[in-house]
Amino acid sequence: MCIRDRWKGTLKSSAFSYTTGDELYVSTTPGVPTATRPSGSGDVVRICGWAVASDIVVFVGDAAYAEVA
Repeated sequence: MCIRDRWKGTLKSSAFSYTTGDELYVSTTPGVPTATRPSGSGDVVRICGWAVASDIVVFVGDAAYAEVA
């Protein structure tokens, strides 16, 4: 679902192995959310959701991000 510049949704996948409560970031690997905050010079830090179970992710995003210096 997309509302203006915001989107949200829930996804369950046996391919996920997050810890409940993990904050998830857009990864440097396209299409794969990561619980590890990007930290390389020039990496973009953007929260894209949270793990509500090891195999369930709630995606909530907007246009906000920060770039690692």
